[in-house]
Amino acid sequence: MKNLYSIAIFIASLLLISTAHAQDFEWTNPQPTGTGNATIAINPGNVLVNGEPISSPALIGVFYTNSSGGLSCGGYIELGDSFIEGGANSSVAISAWGGDDEVEFPGFDSGETMNFYLNLNGVDYPSTSLEALNAGTGAMGLETIEFVANGLFVINSINFSVEIGTVLGCTCIFAMNYDETATEDDGSCMLDGVCLNPFADNYDNGFASGIEIFCDNYIEDGEITMPIENSTCEIPGCTCPAAYNYEPDATVDNGDCFIFDLTNSVDFCTDPTASNFTEGCEGVTIAAGEENCDFVGGCELENIDWTFTVTDVNMTTQVYQNVVT
Repeated sequence: MKNLYSIAIFIASLLLISTAHAQDFEWTNPQPTGTGNATIAINPGNVLVNGEPISSPALIGVFYTNSSGGLSCGGYIELGDSFIEGGANSSVAISAWGGDDEVEFPGFDSGETMNFYLNLNGVDYPSTSLEALNAGTGAMGLETIEFVANGLFVINSINFSVEIGTVLGCTCIFAMNYDETATEDDGSCMLDGVCLNPFADNYDNGFASGIEIFCDNYIEDGEITMPIENSTCEIPGCTCPAAYNYEPDATVDNGDCFIFDLTNSVDFCTDPTASNFTEGCEGVTIAAGEENCDFVGGCELENIDWTFTVTDVNMTTQVYQNVVT
């Protein structure tokens, strides 16, 4: 019997601990009441998560004890990017509303202690420490704030203890989509505008070494497996697909291409003005073979009458050499 009693106590303790560390509240600002509200001003940098200034958008609010003995929202405000980044006009203020029994609007009772909560990533966390100022009375170093209608309070520091769970994302600092909030890499990392091909003229050896050291989960059999967008590799070689020494991986022609086609089985054209020009083959040396170029355009006339009559006036048209082809 004692064992069953001990187990029940243990389970109840776990439930209490769980409730103390995280809640699931309804975040809805109450309606204004005739009782009035207290204003709690908060400046950037004064909301702490595990002792460090908050770095992600969240909600911060105050909660009162309702008629059922639970907690209800007495007012909240969003901590957005502007608050997190700081700067001019980035401070925020919570309006905490008092209850109005005459119209049955719930809220804080006069002198009731405000319970501060932070909603971060959908989870509610209670404050673990508070240091505030009562601007109305000048009282400093307050560790709790009691509701006073039309009161004004300034929070100098408020901390929330948050359990950081697994956040999937790209953890490689060299990647274009690096996520500083990620705690576990999900294989999504990508590179942009770099060359990691050791055979390229512009191979970035320092960048590759950094990935091997800090992002070794993207190294397989000594090679970097991270996808690269907009690769800038400059690989010299023959870029003419009709050439005997064509190199399909080459991106910069090195001028060494030559065509060696003894059977005339390769269809190619090295003249860039032709309609069927073979891309990458301009100026290629033809050691053997015959190219076939097509030219679209020009003017072909038939049955031309070349006779003319001499008159009192004429126009002279001068044609230089190497003009007519």
